[in-house]
Amino acid sequence: MCRGGHAPEETARALTEEYDVDLDTAATDVQNTVASLVEAGAAEA
Repeated sequence: MCRGGHAPEETARALTEEYDVDLDTAATDVQNTVASLVEAGAAEA
């Protein structure tokens, strides 16, 4: 979803629909993943 230009909030909501995870946890995971990709040079902020 991130590659498709979706906002992190949209990605987090999609995760809650697909997996048994609450929105706060999904949002934190998305933020951490994006930050790790940016740090590694695999994505831009």
